Amino acid sequence: MWPDPTPSQGTGKLRHQRLGPELKMATQLSGPVMPIRNVYKKEKARVISEDEKNFKAFASLRMARANARLFGIRAKRAKEAAEQDVEKKK
Repeated sequence: MWPDPTPSQGTGKLRHQRLGPELKMATQLSGPVMPIRNVYKKEKARVISEDEKNFKAFASLRMARANARLFGIRAKRAKEAAEQDVEKKK
């Protein structure tokens, strides 16, 4: 433990020396604080479908991230394209 550098809290005293009475009054919890529950439903074995075999998880995640990232830009471009179409019709 390092000496406390602040003079207002008693220079040179270690933290455990300053908090001695409070530390002696502390009690340790005994027994389970919160029970551990592993709640899950076990699935039965089944045949893998063709859709599951052909599913590309990494590619679909990359596409989802790209779509989320580019959503605003694509909306802005679509709005500008719609405005240009209106101007061309005039």
